[in-house]
Amino acid sequence: MKFVSAHQSIEEFVSEVENLIQSGAFHANNLLALTREEHASDLKSLVPVEIETISEEAFKDNAPLNNHGLDDHSVELYDDILRRGGYVLLEKENGKQHESKSEERTEDIGLHAPGFGVDPDDPQSDASNHEDNFNPDNPNPTSNR
Repeated sequence: MKFVSAHQSIEEFVSEVENLIQSGAFHANNLLALTREEHASDLKSLVPVEIETISEEAFKDNAPLNNHGLDDHSVELYDDILRRGGYVLLEKENGKQHESKSEERTEDIGLHAPGFGVDPDDPQSDASNHEDNFNPDNPNPTSNR
């Protein structure tokens, strides 16, 4: 897993999660929120991501983030945030795999952007019908009114 964000305040955390999802930086299915058990119910109603709760016992036994593949410095820092009732956001490993699979499935199905295949040497406009010469009183410049 990869660290994304951490906050002590639920308001800041929820705002950060919403911004990351709405900006397209992350998909909600690729994110995991970690918090203490007593804060989980509040968080579940506010963010559309998977939530993992950390019990008080988990802090007594070891650092709960040790099981998430973070480096030792990150584990120490973010465990402390969780211990004080904060919130940590991680990106799941399969998030990267999901993106690469969607890229692999991209194949040419015969659709092309407009303009491909147009002959640039044979323009469809000239001085008589160019948009710079458009007159709203005479929308068809080739006809004489």
